[in-house]
Parts: sequence; structure tokens; C-alpha cells
Amino acid sequence: PRQAEKLIEELQFDEGVNSCVTPGVKVGLSQIDEDKPLNAERHTLFRALAARANYLAADRPDCQFAAKEVCRWMSAPTELAMSALKRLARYLLGRPRLVFTYPFQAAGCVDAYSDTDWAGYPKTRKSTSGAVILLGSHILKTYASTQPTISLSSGEAEFYGVVRATGAALGQRSLFRDFGIDVGVRVWTDSSASIGISTRQGLGKLRHIDTHTLWIQERVRTRDVELREVRGECNPADLLTKHLPSREKLDQLIALYGCDFRGGRAASAPLLRKRKAEELPDVHNKQGSVVHVLENVDLRRQVLIQEACVHDVSRWPHLHSDQDMEKMFQNLRD
Repeated sequence: PRQAEKLIEELQFDEGVNSCVTPGVKVGLSQIDEDKPLNAERHTLFRALAARANYLAADRPDCQFAAKEVCRWMSAPTELAMSALKRLARYLLGRPRLVFTYPFQAAGCVDAYSDTDWAGYPKTRKSTSGAVILLGSHILKTYASTQPTISLSSGEAEFYGVVRATGAALGQRSLFRDFGIDVGVRVWTDSSASIGISTRQGLGKLRHIDTHTLWIQERVRTRDVELREVRGECNPADLLTKHLPSREKLDQLIALYGCDFRGGRAASAPLLRKRKAEELPDVHNKQGSVVHVLENVDLRRQVLIQEACVHDVSRWPHLHSDQDMEKMFQNLRD
């Protein structure tokens, strides 16, 4: 909470600023073309705030994609970038705390859910990979990152996402082995193209995929890694690759992650030292106030679970019984 409070304070958000229901919105190419560079004297402030948001996002899966998008402009800040940062801060104004719960469980497999947003950024046409790594229902790691290369198809982008998620899951398995615990690895994806590439041998007719990523084919073939398909609308990694359209969808995924939003602050959280108004930098532009009238977030609102899939979306797919999982989710190696 302290990091969120410092971000809100340095943006000079007072009690008149309303919160947002989502941490960000997708920008179009026309908005990018009409964007203007940020005043040079505000560059340092923007970079400091963007770095703080990025640090905070490590413990906030709901903010990871929005913080990553803000950090795209670190080298050349713009007015559009500052607007995106302010929206993220307004979201944190309404939801300052996200609490993870880790109930007692028995689990013997590391599961990785992978998703990719192909060519999602209009300016560079680079894709975003996101994944959540779990042991049973306990989250071990989440990430949202921009792919370094430009993918020529959605299947190629999804394949690179599966490769990275598999590598992260294998890394977690190695960590468990250091503690003398042997667990399996299961990877979930909603892309039939990436499944086809991962379960074959060699490139086939493909010519533009890096050959050093084909190690996953051997891992799947030898059953060292189990590859399964999950429906796109049920993929929990959606939270990490795109701006979600509604609060209901955001709440659905956050509940699935075993998290819940709370108000106030933990007793153990460091207090924020209040700064005088004259000590704060001027973050307002010449057009005036940053206040935007948006719908208030009701922190007491009950989490909504939408019936978007044929199975219970309030549970991770891998937590169904073995019999139900075999019926609902195909094992792609078989």
C-alpha cells in the first residue's frame, strides 16, 4: 500500500479524483500519431513514477500489463504515457490492497498458463507474452513482457509465449528439486497453432521461427512436459496480456488467482511520510486538472463469477479431477 500511496501522492491526487474500474485502456494508432513529447522538465518525474509502478506491479498481477505498457515510454516520455500512468494511479486509488491467500493443499505438479497478444502495440507491432505459474492453487510467479522479435503470425507469437512459459515452469521444478521435491510440469495454452508446432518434429513448412526454441518439441515428445489446451475465454493468463474490458472480468480472474481486494492497509505496512504541498512536483499540464469523472469502485462489491465456459470458471482447469480433466481438456501429446 505504501508504494501505491506514494504514487498517488506524487501525482497530487486529492479527494476530488475518482477512481477507475480498470488499470488501463488500449491506445489506437491515431492516438499515438497525435501524441506529443512530454516537457523535458517532467521526464525525470515520469521515469521515477513509472519505475515505482513497475516495482509495485511485481506483487499486483492486475497491474502488471498496465505498468509494462507505461514503461514502453521510459526512453522518450509523452503526454499519452503520462495519461496512462495517471489512469493506473486512479485505479490504485480505488483498490490499494490486493491480498494473496495460500490455504493448505496437496499438489504434485507445476502448472503454467500461457497467453499472447499478437502485435498488440500499434507502433512497433511487437507482441506481449504473459504467464502464471502455480503449484496447485498457489501462485508462484506471474509476468507480462514484450517479445523481443516481431512475430509474423499469431501462431508464431503464441509459440514463443509457450516456450517461455515452459522454461519458467521448468525453472520452478528445478528449484523444488533443490529441496528434494519432485513435481511434474504441465503447460496450458489456448492456441492450436502453437500446439501444432510444439507436438511435431522439426519446423515442417515454417521458415521464420528460431530453431533454438524447438527444444520444447523434445520435452513434449518424451513426456517431460505435459501440454494441454484451455479455452481462450477461460485462460487466466488473459489478465497479463491485455487491458480487460470490464470490472466483472477483472474480478473473475482475480478470484481465480486466490486474491481479493481490500481497503485500508496492513498493520505491518510502513507508513507514508506526508510531504508538504510545496515539496511535490507539478504534474499538471497546461490544459488543467487531471481529474476525470469515472465510476467509483465499490470495494464491498461481491466478486462476480461469469459462466463463460462449460466448466466451473471459479476453479483452475488443472484442479478438476483426473477423470473430468481428461474429458474437458485434451492432452495434446496423446
